Amino acid sequence: MTPDGSSQIALPYALLTRADAFRRAHFGTIPGALCIDDVQEIAEILTQAFGTVGIEATIVGGSALTLQVPTLEPSNDVDIVLEERTGRAPSPERVTSVMHALGFAKEPGRHWSLGGCFVEFPGGGIEEPVDLVGAPGGVLRVLSVEAMLVQRLSSFRSTGATSHGAQAAFIIRAIGVRLDMARFAPLANKDDVGAYYNAIRTLALGMPTASLDEQTFRGLYWAMKTPRVTAAEAVATVSSTRVRAETPAPPALAEPSTNSPTPPSP
Repeated sequence: MTPDGSSQIALPYALLTRADAFRRAHFGTIPGALCIDDVQEIAEILTQAFGTVGIEATIVGGSALTLQVPTLEPSNDVDIVLEERTGRAPSPERVTSVMHALGFAKEPGRHWSLGGCFVEFPGGGIEEPVDLVGAPGGVLRVLSVEAMLVQRLSSFRSTGATSHGAQAAFIIRAIGVRLDMARFAPLANKDDVGAYYNAIRTLALGMPTASLDEQTFRGLYWAMKTPRVTAAEAVATVSSTRVRAETPAPPALAEPSTNSPTPPSP
């Protein structure tokens, strides 16, 4: 039994050795942004460890972006959604037993740490498409770029988070025509972010070398809130750029006649 009463679990010696080597290499480091190698190593260790006990791990959040779009800023932690083969979340006791066996220390909330590197297990399951991403030591389940793009667009639309607007632009810029529209369009339409995608797409690909700053996205957010404004009209209020025909770009989405409902007649 571990100090908190959870049962010990036997994991392959090779995994325990990798986890201990990671802890030693990062011991005493100040928590901060993780390079792609660190994200891959932690993700591989945990994917294989939980797979040993029949639990599926999917990388989400900023760490998924690090794996899918390495040119973006590194993630501050590794976010992993865990699911039993039945689709249910594993019990806290099972998660604790695996993490303790690997040498992780429990931190406040949903976080665990290993050598100054943090892991979080957000709740909920995975309904969006995932990708199987090759890593040096195996294959990782990673939330799809299309799903992450919709998440950033939805956050920007609902909260005006300029950082998520910028992330959406950088995803579009990095992925270009490789964006899977068959995946993306249904997700974008479901969350009603087509107009926001079109606007940010124009900024991202019309200025391929320009920095997309906070002021630009703050202006775009408020322009998009204007009743009956189109994506093109909103972009025109913050920039004169447009996507040229020769720019490698994913296609725009069809927009409704307005992006805000017309008030009912009195």
